[in-house]
Amino acid sequence: MAAEVSKMHLVAVRGWKFGGEKGGVSVLALVTESHIAVHTWPQYGYATVDIFTCGEESNPEAAFEELCKYLAPKKVVKHYADRSSNMI
Repeated sequence: MAAEVSKMHLVAVRGWKFGGEKGGVSVLALVTESHIAVHTWPQYGYATVDIFTCGEESNPEAAFEELCKYLAPKKVVKHYADRSSNMI
């Protein structure tokens, strides 16, 4: 599980399926440190992963790598945002 390998503390997981048999899914893992979200659009061969953490001990990169192993994408584009600079 992505939360475990990244040293985040899982609170709850909730998932939704959209668009019938060929539709996508959205899964949200609420963690004490914030969240991990996955959204898929199979008709486009596309998925997004958002990992947000304010935990000093957590490792969002490990969570991302774990999800990439599970999803097995052909191509990965990764963006990193340090949102801590906005906290004053």
